[in-house]
Amino acid sequence: MLSWPSAGPSSSGSASCPPGWWSTCCWPPRCSRSADPAVWAKLTSALAPLPIPKVTATALWHARARLGVRPLRALFDLLRGPASTIRTVGARWADLLVVAIDGTYLDVPDDPATRARLSKGSNRYAAPGYPQICLVTLVACGTRAVIDAVFDPRTSGESTHGQRLARSLEPGMIVLLDRGFTSNAFLSTVAGTKAAFLARLSCARKPPFLRRFDDGSFLSRIGVLQVRIIESRSPSPPSPGDTLASIAWPPPCSTTTATRHSS
Repeated sequence: MLSWPSAGPSSSGSASCPPGWWSTCCWPPRCSRSADPAVWAKLTSALAPLPIPKVTATALWHARARLGVRPLRALFDLLRGPASTIRTVGARWADLLVVAIDGTYLDVPDDPATRARLSKGSNRYAAPGYPQICLVTLVACGTRAVIDAVFDPRTSGESTHGQRLARSLEPGMIVLLDRGFTSNAFLSTVAGTKAAFLARLSCARKPPFLRRFDDGSFLSRIGVLQVRIIESRSPSPPSPGDTLASIAWPPPCSTTTATRHSS
């Protein structure tokens, strides 16, 4: 059980309040300070006969800062998961829970402490205006519920951070992956969890041909993994980053199995 830190008096001169009050109002954090007093008013509306402290948005913000990340982490661990049942439409394919991993980059406040931790990236045009973090999530496709999430400086890249999500992968899942998550190390990590995966493959990669299946796909190898390559057709000449194939793992045991699960 979490041990709540003391809230104490606020810097704005508002009355102090038991930690439980602060945690109720500040957890989860609001997107805007201006919304905090409205939340506080609703939470205390039925307690008019009691001496309820008068607090400001700034006081609530400082209380939330004193609580730190532990309440939000506990709330996330409590609520995260696929949130689907056996009857949820679109949640499963071939008795496998369909999940996906993808990432994005988010701007964070530009202050000295943040810059020292994250620094600023750059591209061929210019440096961004704000430091950024790389957020990578594992979501259930049928319900869009978040199963797990990680974030860190963007310098290491999505696939590096995404390997930490392997802790939430398990047999009985099929993971959908974009072409940014097809490094040999990342695919080996996913395969090590015994979860199946289907990944887009850039045409810049040339996997070896080992054996053709009846449906036109073929057996190949990515790193140490034997995989099934499903080719697609493009009406125009491909660009270097275009996707012309998908990788499926584990590969079918026979050509008959490949045909049955072909899409």
